[in-house]
Amino acid sequence: MRIRTITIAVITLILGTSWLSLVQPPPGAMSPYLNGQFPSATPGFSGSWKLVDFELGQNIPSPLKVYDMPNSDDLIVLSKNGTVWRLSEHSETLEQILDVRDRTFRLTDAGALSIAFHPDFDAADPNATNSLFLFYRNTPNPTEWHESGYNRLVKYTWDQESQSFPNETEEILIQQYDRFPWHDGGGLFFDSDGYLHLGFGDEGQDHMQVASTQRLDGGFFNGSIRIDIDNDPARSHPIRRQPLPLGGLPQGWTGGTYSQGYSIPNDNPWVDEGGGALEEFYTIGLRSPYSMTYDRDKEMILQADVGSNVQEEINIIEKGDNLQWPYMEGVVTSQVREKPANLIGSEKVPYYTYDRSFGSCIVGGGVYRHDRFSQLNDHYLFGDFTQNKLAAIPIDPTADDVEPKLLLTDVMSQQVYLPFEPKMTGVSLTDDGRVFVTIMGEDSESPGTILELQQSTFVADPAEKLSDLQVFADMTTLAVVPGILPYTVNSPLWSDGAEKKRWIALPNDGTHDSPSEQIVFSAEEDWKFPEGTVFIKHFELPTDLNDETKTVRLETRFFVLGGDNVAYGLTYRWNEEGTEAYLLPAGESRLVDIMDGDTYSHTQQWDFPSRDQCMSCHNSNAKFVLGVKTHQLNGEVYYPHLGAEMNQLDFMDQAGMFTSGLQSQSRYLKSYGIGSEEGSLDQQVRSYLDANCASCHREGGLPTVFFDLRYTSILDAKQYDGLPNNSHASTEGGKIIVKGDHQASELWIRDASTDENKMPPIGRSLVDEVYVDSLAAWIDKLPDTGAFDHEVIAYPNPTPGWLAVRVKEEWQPPFKLTVSTISGHKVYEANTDNLFTYIDLSDFISGTYIITVASEQRRKSVKVVRL
Repeated sequence: MRIRTITIAVITLILGTSWLSLVQPPPGAMSPYLNGQFPSATPGFSGSWKLVDFELGQNIPSPLKVYDMPNSDDLIVLSKNGTVWRLSEHSETLEQILDVRDRTFRLTDAGALSIAFHPDFDAADPNATNSLFLFYRNTPNPTEWHESGYNRLVKYTWDQESQSFPNETEEILIQQYDRFPWHDGGGLFFDSDGYLHLGFGDEGQDHMQVASTQRLDGGFFNGSIRIDIDNDPARSHPIRRQPLPLGGLPQGWTGGTYSQGYSIPNDNPWVDEGGGALEEFYTIGLRSPYSMTYDRDKEMILQADVGSNVQEEINIIEKGDNLQWPYMEGVVTSQVREKPANLIGSEKVPYYTYDRSFGSCIVGGGVYRHDRFSQLNDHYLFGDFTQNKLAAIPIDPTADDVEPKLLLTDVMSQQVYLPFEPKMTGVSLTDDGRVFVTIMGEDSESPGTILELQQSTFVADPAEKLSDLQVFADMTTLAVVPGILPYTVNSPLWSDGAEKKRWIALPNDGTHDSPSEQIVFSAEEDWKFPEGTVFIKHFELPTDLNDETKTVRLETRFFVLGGDNVAYGLTYRWNEEGTEAYLLPAGESRLVDIMDGDTYSHTQQWDFPSRDQCMSCHNSNAKFVLGVKTHQLNGEVYYPHLGAEMNQLDFMDQAGMFTSGLQSQSRYLKSYGIGSEEGSLDQQVRSYLDANCASCHREGGLPTVFFDLRYTSILDAKQYDGLPNNSHASTEGGKIIVKGDHQASELWIRDASTDENKMPPIGRSLVDEVYVDSLAAWIDKLPDTGAFDHEVIAYPNPTPGWLAVRVKEEWQPPFKLTVSTISGHKVYEANTDNLFTYIDLSDFISGTYIITVASEQRRKSVKVVRL
């Protein structure tokens, strides 16, 4: 309190007036949404859609896809764990009609992946061909971890008495030994001719691709097959060649690789009477065809292929196509796999691709054709597993270029029930025009949810011209109107060298005497802002290497917090003269010449973000607002109406902008700019990682990467020393941090890159040289004490809620995690195959708990305190 009193006294002496008259209001009244200039709901096409809870689907574990039950009004849901469910909305019942959990390996992206009903299926007719086909992964003991397994296509027969598919009716049609549990495939459907199609992945590991891809004489990998399960001799012939295992079976395994019980259509593209090829193949060159659907209206096959580290793709595939994996990824040529000299089939480029600025794991749906949502007619609907977004793209094979329409930027922003660590697993279209989105939780046994798409009211865009928003009283000097408060951050986001100005428009009537006009402060967690708060950020790029005062105006961005967990971002692009800016409907680019005095130096490209890209970083899991938090604002800023500098936290506190008073700012965390004279190297690097990476790299941020880079969570580098990376874009076998060796540390490699593996994947094109040099120095100075030397650690400990659990690399998954009270009562249990995971203790009462991690060979317990 003494420091604050001195500060107030000095400013009062300088300005000759009372303190309260200076800071209340700060610096004027402001009604919500920047005096009503912005709508409360997301404007544009993506703002006119929402998801609602589908009540019958909330108790199904790990739901993947929703199907129509033939000749019935009921729905069928497939669960990753090996169960199939029948839902009757008429009777409001949920029944399990198949359970093969005893033979389904379901860790990683393996499991029961797809089903298809025989075209003549009719459960009410005992004379119909009542068969169900299932594709799943099998191991001798599915509850034990094993990299190897069998990919199976099987058939089950409907039992009229039990109204289910008994396990004993299983007939194995294909059993293919697969050495790795990723990229199994799973797209499964019947075409209009009654043939069954199935997609197979590439066996999952890069070094396995040499044997598993671009060939017809090995196993069922890297393509799709078409078979006749009715064995009609008038149009099909018997199997002539058996598939091969591409490695030796583990000791004690039996069964092997084989195919049986079906025939080969005579018009398949690679018929070989001499038995030199697997004639089942219909296409090759696929990487991970989990999603493959059939458009009966156009008799068209659409396939969504999950990429590695560059692009996701949507393919329209035809007989004999070669979709080019692994020598191409989307439209990008591979740097490690060459195009085969003797190419099989006809090369086919993708219909559409997207890069990491949009997402990184496509989940295909189907072509929408119904009057329920006329705007979606003739559009292919798809989602993204990592970004939890939903989009539609027009299907027109004759078009030169197509653009997707974003329906939902983030499922997590919807007012629906979501499980812990939600992941979008499917986009399903039913015959009556409904669209369902399936969401699974942290593992295959956790309850998931099924959500239904609905259309809401279209919201118009705000004013087209920036000047009409009445933000700046002077468009030349960028002096803001009363009610808009400037702020700065200690560790700014890197934006290719651009200079930035920042403001916040906090709703208030000039008094800040109501919680609806105040911020809920938190010393370490995210702040909570009133509805209608608007953040403003202005970008200018220096254009002379020798004169930092010479800049060009690029854009002014707005980020708006609406009601019901709604948030959206918009950007206004300045004209060449720098006199006016205009609202952008989509992302664009601009080339700016950079001078070295009177000499041309180079041209820099500036990328304006799309509205969707804004939400990739400003996502709901990060609570939308990124830079405005305690450690970032704990510093000095100049306030024009004061004519002086003051600590931002003190100013906001004195102005009544928080729901409760603060302690002295010296009691709070502070971040530090990279390369600045303040703070240690460790603090600067941690601050930079927090500002540039933590919007995604935090608990619940990325479904496959467990890496928390928030300033309040990076307590010790040993958390990540020796921890394997878990991303296809990273070096195979690489470690996140290798103490003492920055060149071997994946964190430095990717942050110093401008290629497809760069991090962050969006928002920058240039390397921040000051940062990467600082990061290298930080890593190299870390003591080389060897790899992670604890069996299990849990941090932060004590914890206010979230708990990260790290297991030593030598442990072999799967792991069972349990949380027990100090008296031994178990209160939480989960299964995982990750060395690094999170547990949410937020709903637990304060006290001491025992965290136990157990594998088949090891067991370790640690004590933690819930604050």
